[in-house]
Amino acid sequence: MDEEAFIISNRRTRIALISGMVLAFTFLTYNPLGEPRPRNADSRPMPESKAEMPVQTAEEAVSHRDEAALPSIEVPASVEKRSRIFNPIILKAALRYEVDPALVKAIIMAESAYNPSALSSRGAAGLMQLMPETAEALGVEDAFDPEHNVDAGVRYLKQLLEEFDHDLKMALAAYNAGITLVKRRQGIPPFKATRRYIEKVFAYYRYFQQEAGRETDRV
Repeated sequence: MDEEAFIISNRRTRIALISGMVLAFTFLTYNPLGEPRPRNADSRPMPESKAEMPVQTAEEAVSHRDEAALPSIEVPASVEKRSRIFNPIILKAALRYEVDPALVKAIIMAESAYNPSALSSRGAAGLMQLMPETAEALGVEDAFDPEHNVDAGVRYLKQLLEEFDHDLKMALAAYNAGITLVKRRQGIPPFKATRRYIEKVFAYYRYFQQEAGRETDRV
């Protein structure tokens, strides 16, 4: 076969392959009734706005392997009793910003163990351990005031969830390590403290979800 014949043959082969791929695609996507085809198990509908996307629960955000690796936790009776004092303000903020109250409780438990006077060595204050610059940006004058602290903390959490398309792990990483660092790395920082924090929050999240279920059953 001479060079010209070889080139023509290759062109015909490529054209045939492309035509076959177009026909296959047309067949697979053709829907004479105009009805949407069912999504596969891995696809998810995209909401028109982020506000319509539900917050991920521990079961949705953690794989079975990750969930099995969650640390077992217990909430001391004294802490659980103290936590109930703040339930009204937690529920108020959670409803206002459309965040799962169990998630808010989990973060408070991981951050301060429900101590409204908690103050870290870096200056994080109150129930949700607001950093001074974060509290200032959110307009909080007294970070030790439980109602102001929780309202601002949940509002900040909502902002993080929206910033990271409701990826709960990313939002928690940003809450712990800072949004600038997480955005710069485009992922969860490889810090043991941050990864432990995420695991701890998920474990408490599961605990408080189960607690909410038990309370519902008692009603």
